[in-house]
Amino acid sequence: MAQTLAIPGIKGEFAAGLSWRTETRWPKPEALRAWSVRGGRWGLVYKTGEGRTQVGLCAPIAGFDRPGKLRSLAASVASQRVAPWRAVYDLGDGRFWYIAVRDRKAIIPDGDQIGTKSDIDRVWNSHSKLGNWNEVSEGTVEDIVDMVLAASTIPSLRDLQSRPWFSAVKLAIAGATAALLVVAAVWGVRQGLGYIRHSGQATKHAVVIAQPRPAISDALARPWAHEPAPSAVFDACHRAWSTQALVHAGWSLTSWSCAVTQDGISVAAGWQREDGLATDAPGVPAQDGQSASASTVTAVRFEGASGLLDAMRLASRKMSAFAQTRGFPITFNGAGQPALPGASPSVSSSSAWTSSNVTLDVPWAPWLDLKQAFDGVDGLRIRSISWQSATETWTVAGTLYGLNSTPLSADGDIRPGAGRSQQLTIQAQAHHGNP
Repeated sequence: MAQTLAIPGIKGEFAAGLSWRTETRWPKPEALRAWSVRGGRWGLVYKTGEGRTQVGLCAPIAGFDRPGKLRSLAASVASQRVAPWRAVYDLGDGRFWYIAVRDRKAIIPDGDQIGTKSDIDRVWNSHSKLGNWNEVSEGTVEDIVDMVLAASTIPSLRDLQSRPWFSAVKLAIAGATAALLVVAAVWGVRQGLGYIRHSGQATKHAVVIAQPRPAISDALARPWAHEPAPSAVFDACHRAWSTQALVHAGWSLTSWSCAVTQDGISVAAGWQREDGLATDAPGVPAQDGQSASASTVTAVRFEGASGLLDAMRLASRKMSAFAQTRGFPITFNGAGQPALPGASPSVSSSSAWTSSNVTLDVPWAPWLDLKQAFDGVDGLRIRSISWQSATETWTVAGTLYGLNSTPLSADGDIRPGAGRSQQLTIQAQAHHGNP
């Protein structure tokens, strides 16, 4: 029987003790509903780190009104070790968790168990006859924490007996609500403009808007002092990724991006239909109903990053050392600095800073253990992080600010050295098995 557990330092709760079956292809909704009648109506479908389709099932768990609040612990960590592997973890409350993973990193039948030590010992002994195991017999909660933090897939449970028509009704209600909000907004804007014209304030209003604001001018002249540190962007995007489902009602996530905006982050997701229906599409389906896209905007209060702005020569050395010490290939490509809005060519060309491009490949999601290393490159600011399922590749885009002539210190002050700035594009190869 499935049970829940909380993992220290990780938001939300996990379910353990699901029953598992392996399929050669993505199952149809009718098959899932049939299996859920026997194995439990809550569950999930996901692909292992080596492309095998697995179905996990369990009965509804007391204390939870929606399965989406729970994530599968076994599915999250199955790809974290070399298969075939099995382990027993002491949860510290009298319960133990057992996981067993074999061919193509698939969880085997009875390979996800939670219970007393004697319960787990019986399953362990039963699976010993399979042989050739990589074993962990005395795992701890801390080991589980490390694996979950390193996981690139943390799938949530869902109701496998849900019907498509219900999703269609919800979609229709949401559409009607959005239409009403648009109508109300248009009416409000027209009323407001009418009042401004009537009161003779339009000219004054325009003059106020046209006046340059010191903070905006300063941000244009020294943008690095008003943009967040890499670690702050990684943390915000990591939170968004950790709640991102990879499958939804017969649809699979194919792309994901997290971009920094003026007020926070903007997350975009691309979906491909497996065997789901257009009415179940997460987001807005394409005209042919085979793909869909969704986007959300989350408010995040970023603080401007402090620190010195290096000459590009030194910044490049730091970035190269960052890659070399980890064995990551790196490529730099030059480009000119874009002109500031409203600036003449002569003003722009005499600016103290410029920009160019650099690419870097790393074998995992960039926020896992590279945040402080990215912060160690002075003048580096992250623009976006994206992922593609086809190549299992992460791409981080940002700007590495440097100087043309006299370098600036923290908050834009002058310091010795000379340099230029570089536009940064970083690609990270994910180990797939949502950090």
